[in-house]
Formats: sequence, structure tokens, C-alpha cells
Amino acid sequence: MRTKTLLRALVGMLLCAALFLQMGCVAAAVGAAAGAGAVVYFKGNLEETMSHSTPAVHRAAQSALRDLKVPIIKDEYDKVNAKIESRFADNTTIWIAIDALSTTSSKLTIRVGTFGEESRSRMILERIHRNLPKSSSDQPRSAL
Repeated sequence: MRTKTLLRALVGMLLCAALFLQMGCVAAAVGAAAGAGAVVYFKGNLEETMSHSTPAVHRAAQSALRDLKVPIIKDEYDKVNAKIESRFADNTTIWIAIDALSTTSSKLTIRVGTFGEESRSRMILERIHRNLPKSSSDQPRSAL
């Protein structure tokens, strides 16, 4: 009887320890996402805070999908938000969301497939980076 009680207590402590460890991972991921330029893959979404405007990231995402020869199915855009839906040849859906954080920064979220595919999401992100303007100022400066 005493062995059963000790075993139950040990299992309970292990479950509690596992729960606290998981909470720490989530807090670390959320904290990392807050920093500019941090790339986080969490629950099937690849997210990055970018130092580019929403229009610049939107244009780069469109170009990235064209580079990958992936057709754009839906493209909803205004200067604050953008949502793009596309599909790979194997019928796997791609969702890209861009949300303005300020006039010069935005949050990019990429999800590939129902449950998320990290490698394909990172491939799209890399293509988006290739198509972004070289400087963080997306707009040409006007002459004074």
C-alpha cells in the first residue's frame, strides 16, 4: 500500500514538472517573437516581425510565390493587412498573413497545410526575404 502511494506521488510530480517545462517553452517562444526579426515556428505557424512596411512585405510575398511557381488563389490587401492563399502542386494550401505593427514594421505569418509544414514555410520565408527591398525604408525619399 505504501508503494502505491509513493508511486502515485512520483507520477504526479513528474506530470507537474512536465507541465512547468512546457509553460517555460511557450514563454520563451512568445518572448522571442516580441523581438524584431525573430523567427518563431509555433503550432504550425512560422512568424516573423519584419522591419518593412505591410505593402513592401505584401509585394515580396507575391513575388516569392511567383518565383516558386505557386498560383495565388486569393489575395486580400489594404495598407494595414494582407491575406494571401495559394496552393502547391500537391494541393497543399499556403496561407500568408501580414499585419502592420507600424508604418515601417509588420508581422508576417506563414502556414503551410492544415497542421503546418515547417520546412516549406521556411522556404517561402527565405524567398520573401530575397524579394524585400534592401533598406528598411520602403518608400523613396522626397527631395527637399
